[in-house]
Amino acid sequence: MIRTRHLFKLTVAKLRTKPTLLLITIAISGLLFTLLFAAIIVSSGFLKSTTAYLDKSNNGNFLVQVAPVIPDKYTQAPNYDLSIDTIKLLRSLEQKYIAAQTQLYKQKGLTFDYPVDEHILQPSPYADASTPEDMRVIMNGNSPVFQLYLQSLTEQYAATAKNTLPDLTSLATNTYHAKSVDKLEYSSLSNASSVWLEGGKEDFSRYNYAWRPKGVDLGPYGYTISSARTSSYSFYPNSLLAQYLLPTNAIRQTQKNTIPVVITQNEAVAMFGKKLGIGDRPNSITEQAAWAKNLATKVNGETYQVCYRNPTELAMLQKYQRDTTDILNHAGDKTYIAPSLQYALPKTPCGDITIAKDTRTNEQKTQDAANITAQKSVGEYTAPKHELLTFSVVGLIPFESTEQTSTGLNISFDQLFGVTNFSGAIIPEGMWDHKTGVDVLPFSANNNTNQYAILEKANIHTAIVAFGDIASARNFMNHET
Repeated sequence: MIRTRHLFKLTVAKLRTKPTLLLITIAISGLLFTLLFAAIIVSSGFLKSTTAYLDKSNNGNFLVQVAPVIPDKYTQAPNYDLSIDTIKLLRSLEQKYIAAQTQLYKQKGLTFDYPVDEHILQPSPYADASTPEDMRVIMNGNSPVFQLYLQSLTEQYAATAKNTLPDLTSLATNTYHAKSVDKLEYSSLSNASSVWLEGGKEDFSRYNYAWRPKGVDLGPYGYTISSARTSSYSFYPNSLLAQYLLPTNAIRQTQKNTIPVVITQNEAVAMFGKKLGIGDRPNSITEQAAWAKNLATKVNGETYQVCYRNPTELAMLQKYQRDTTDILNHAGDKTYIAPSLQYALPKTPCGDITIAKDTRTNEQKTQDAANITAQKSVGEYTAPKHELLTFSVVGLIPFESTEQTSTGLNISFDQLFGVTNFSGAIIPEGMWDHKTGVDVLPFSANNNTNQYAILEKANIHTAIVAFGDIASARNFMNHET
């Protein structure tokens, strides 16, 4: 090891022989150490800012969405290879159904007709000849008894289920120290029943589950950023949305009979960008904050409308389309007889579907009226109904596709640090008056007897579990999901 006095002598000698080179070496070393200390100081401040940002995201909570897992045997009905017990259950349900319908119709002075093609068990063309004749059957999914069977399976599961909301709440809070557990609900609206009135116009071709806005992919990302335009809504408690809600402004103070909604920034630009003069999210992270602030200021309180039509009106629209096509295909055919009852499209967005032509005989009209009366008497008639819903934007969710980072550096601050935000179109429960659109928005409103209603009654729901730290959230997911 070199001694200190020798090192000093060597330095003096070096300074005398090569002073310039030594000074350059000292300067470069000093510069490097200066840069190192500067980097440490900047990184320290940046990490503190990042930590504060992450704590603020989702109100400092780490959220986990939990859906109840229901075994397939309670949710899926086998069409073939039916067991003896299943066949016995189906026949028992069918006998009860026939007895109930016969009694109901008899009280109304009517006769219940149960067509053979609606029987729950139909002869199987694939059954082995050695199988007893009364077991050579398949299940008829078009039978009204089929729904009763599915409901019976759901009831069996619900009776002994151990994954109810109270069960989840107890497990998450007592074992994994969750801060809260909130029920997640979905809306009954869909592409098939409602249409976003783009430009104030009702496009009847959009009453279709497969419709998507132009230029939007059909993957999870595409569904997420088109939720409002495709009527895919969910309900969340205000406490989980606080960081996304915008302050009430003068526009919103004057609004009445509107439904509050929180949408993604992407969808806000797609729906209002042209009107408000706002383009897509900039690539530069430094520009995104100003862009987001400008978007939030301008879109706060903006409204859009959706037209809801019930199954009866949808059937009337389908008849109009069939009749119109049929008439065009038979143009010039003198032997063609046009439908006696024809509908006309509404003259205003979300307006009434009217009768364009009615050449039915008096006997036909009387019979049709009698059929409606009979359906009403046994609770099987649904009158035509439509409703114009007005949504008001009250919040924005930062959302960026991770797919966009695969070929470049177009990333957001959220992506850089893995911040997970809510997505879709969300109705804040605490801001909705539960009056506007109450007949069509809640999922259970139009499903009083199906499996969903049974699970609802049994308190079996999808939920959002909030944790105060990521370790607890990960521990919960590793052991319970």
